[in-house]
Amino acid sequence: MAMFSLPKAPAVAQTAHVLGGPGWNDVEVAGESYHRQAVAQLFHSWGLAEGGITMRTAALIPEPTNRYDKNAVMVVVDGSLVGYVPAEYAPRIKAQCARVPRGTVAACSVRIWAKNANGEWPARVTLAFSGSTERERDFAVEHAAERDEQRRYEVTGSVGSVRGASWVQQRSAVAELKRQGRLDEALALVDECAAASQRVGAALNERPDPWPAEQQSIILRKLKDPERELAALESYVSACGSFGVPDKIGDRLNRARVVFGVAANDLDGLVEVASAADVSESITEPAPPAPLPAAAWYPDPAIPATMRWWDGQRWTEHTAPQA
Repeated sequence: MAMFSLPKAPAVAQTAHVLGGPGWNDVEVAGESYHRQAVAQLFHSWGLAEGGITMRTAALIPEPTNRYDKNAVMVVVDGSLVGYVPAEYAPRIKAQCARVPRGTVAACSVRIWAKNANGEWPARVTLAFSGSTERERDFAVEHAAERDEQRRYEVTGSVGSVRGASWVQQRSAVAELKRQGRLDEALALVDECAAASQRVGAALNERPDPWPAEQQSIILRKLKDPERELAALESYVSACGSFGVPDKIGDRLNRARVVFGVAANDLDGLVEVASAADVSESITEPAPPAPLPAAAWYPDPAIPATMRWWDGQRWTEHTAPQA
């Protein structure tokens, strides 16, 4: 085969005459296996170091000097030869190339799949004459997600186990215990789930799942135990660290602090919650939010014989002697 200098694949909107349309079928390019190095270089230049699927533009360039097939048509992507139009289609495509206006190059959309298999780069190139498209994929991103999922599975199995299973698998058991009114047993199981979810969060360096904390709050509110509810919610907030607190948990904690008595000299005691856009929650059985106490004077829990004004949302600095 003669040596030649390959042109850069043309930009469709400027110098390409696009072939294809209704009645055209997609065609698998021949000879990709002989051009794996070119495919590897292309995918590296596109930032797809482990391969993927991508839609590009291919120039279709007749090669009259080809000693094997006088009708040979090269498939060129970004200046690199990636294969040939199959012999059975080449005469028709060559004829179409000859009809393009002077100064333009025949081209078509091309779908390229390739994978970095220990440096071998198997590839499949499809001339998308029909106009078909496919979602772009980056195998490096997908592999990273798979590794992360595998690590999550391993961590959950090692530190997130509750009674012989992942704590997540205990949700249905908690729901059934609550349905039967066995709240103390449900709470004991949820407490174990809360501890396990916090261990998983710490191991993965992420915010713990909020489901156990909300379930603790729901059950303890039914049991009328505000002190333990507050302690459970405070524990979850502490485990969140710098990741922010989900809105529902923050709202529950604020109400619990008011009911149990926020320190009057700590006007910043109510937790600041993360925005809803930053928090993804998977909490089942949402409970209707309990209303905050109405605006009024209340006994100051920190200063004897003193009343402090609650404005309906938070403690204020206004105080008065208790009558």
